[in-house]
Amino acid sequence: MTGDNRTSLARAWLLAGWVALSAASAAQAQPQSGQAADITPFKAVYKLDFAPSDEKSPFQSGQGRLVIEFTGSRCTDYRMVRTLNVTLNTNNGPLNVKSEATFAENAASSQFAFSFTEQANGKVSRQYNVLARKNDNGGATITSRSLPGGKAELPKGTLFPLQHERMVIAAATAGRKSLTLTAYNPEDAIGSVEQMSYTFGPESKNALPKGHPADIEALRTLTRQRVEVIFRNQQTGKIRVRERMTRFNNSILTVSDALTEQLRIKAGLASLTMLPQKPCT
Repeated sequence: MTGDNRTSLARAWLLAGWVALSAASAAQAQPQSGQAADITPFKAVYKLDFAPSDEKSPFQSGQGRLVIEFTGSRCTDYRMVRTLNVTLNTNNGPLNVKSEATFAENAASSQFAFSFTEQANGKVSRQYNVLARKNDNGGATITSRSLPGGKAELPKGTLFPLQHERMVIAAATAGRKSLTLTAYNPEDAIGSVEQMSYTFGPESKNALPKGHPADIEALRTLTRQRVEVIFRNQQTGKIRVRERMTRFNNSILTVSDALTEQLRIKAGLASLTMLPQKPCT
């Protein structure tokens, strides 16, 4: 397997689940009228462990770290920065993948900006910037120098990433049992659109271990529940990722177990910092 092929496989099966992970990580959302909830700023660090999903996988094992930082509010633009540093052991040697993704979205979710840089074994493998705007027909237009012709159209009803995050929070807050939506996922590919189906499960009543990062006063009154999310290709319907997680209702993900075609990815919360939020004036 060439280095390019290893990088391509890591991209397809490693980065696919990060939207789901961050969607379950939005801290202390407060229910709002309308379609979405707000996000309280926070910074979370997750420890990642990798294993092959079956005997045909070219991946043997791996470890890494994912950092997610949310800032902003419904009074200002939302911003999320996600950094990833992973080393995967493959049949042809180690593969180190580093990436930084920056998401910026206005409070109305009518405009979205994204920048992304990915390195594989120290060499840039992907790098692009995207600007997306909702249009009058319910879809959106994305523009980027990295797109053929400089632009592309997203299907009607496609949510921007942080709008998607807020919709998931709102559904959990309202006590819904399930939610299916379609969202733009530029971290997977510049034009990627995915269908995501959430099932909100029973409450988890087991106490967190003493000293756990989420065992803090701000979270002790919140419900913690099991959630499953399935990623499907929007055009073909093929399942790409299944993820089971335990998360606080509208708050912090504590553990996650994601299964892709070639990798099993386990994530655990390693540290958590609640960040200040300016009040709306």
